[in-house]
Amino acid sequence: MANGFYQFGLRGFARGSIPWLASGGATVRTALVDTADYAVDLVNHDFMDDVAAAAREETSGNMTLVDAAVDAVLDASDVTFVGTAGDTCEGILVYDFNTVDADSVPLFWWDSASGLPVTLGGDVTVQWGNTGGTLLARI
Repeated sequence: MANGFYQFGLRGFARGSIPWLASGGATVRTALVDTADYAVDLVNHDFMDDVAAAAREETSGNMTLVDAAVDAVLDASDVTFVGTAGDTCEGILVYDFNTVDADSVPLFWWDSASGLPVTLGGDVTVQWGNTGGTLLARI
């Protein structure tokens, strides 16, 4: 697989149902994913119940979003997973959390970013790039 947008999530952005705003925006979270337990499908996976819970080795709390800026940059606060443990993670999945997996929408997938794959053990920080035109995550 390659970095990309989940189609259902992109549709939410286009329709305005997933607002990327610092105040009053979506509730966005990040998961470190073991691809041995998850086959990425950017076209058909529309909710997080399509992503096996066992594949999500670590999941963040709510991220602080930064209002979309020049070049349509989607930026957010960096995420630190503290005291990680589990399988090696080959991907990062960003999703719009609602109330449960069945109504939470996957947005972005990264499997080629600086620091991937990451072996869990200790703290892991995901830094979001804030330059236009690229999907960038640095671990």
